[in-house]
Amino acid sequence: MTYQPGVPTGSIPLNQDYLNIQGNFTSLNTQFNVDHVPLTSTSGNPPNGYHTSIHLVPASFIANASGYGQLYNNTNNDGYSNDQSLYFNTGTGNLTLQLTNNFVPTKGASVGDSGRTFLPGGITLIWGSFDPNSSTTVTFPFSGFPNVCVNVQLTGSASNNSTFRNNISTGTISKTGFTWQGTVDSHYKPIFYLAIGN
Repeated sequence: MTYQPGVPTGSIPLNQDYLNIQGNFTSLNTQFNVDHVPLTSTSGNPPNGYHTSIHLVPASFIANASGYGQLYNNTNNDGYSNDQSLYFNTGTGNLTLQLTNNFVPTKGASVGDSGRTFLPGGITLIWGSFDPNSSTTVTFPFSGFPNVCVNVQLTGSASNNSTFRNNISTGTISKTGFTWQGTVDSHYKPIFYLAIGN
């Protein structure tokens, strides 16, 4: 049954118009059932009316909604894959912020394992560790960054209180890795790194 606007009419007694009113409620429940728990559900888990999923309008920006902040999704190739990403646009349209990247964050199961995550705005963090030689080329996991690596931070330790040299060779940072130079000794292993890029 399709929804009938103007029911009840006010000119027909309710005891005669009740079938049309019931039909409208049935039609509303059918429409509401899309992405919601039906209003007529008897399970109570989750409660009636709760969302089962939320769909966002796939658009780059909804111009006629000026004055309201908007969440929307858009197909995006961020260098990892061509998929849907989530964005926020301010009510004035001055800021569009990418909230998700097209990969699932990964974390290592133990100390020294590599991992990666993202921050709003499209920044990616990759971390890991390596056992150094006098000159060690470190290749980032996950094929590195799609665009650029802008910073690498190193952390090492010296367990025998001796001088420890730990640095990156000038000009070697790239989106796929870097070259490390420093003191090589079993006391200084492993070296940990945190790389920032996009």
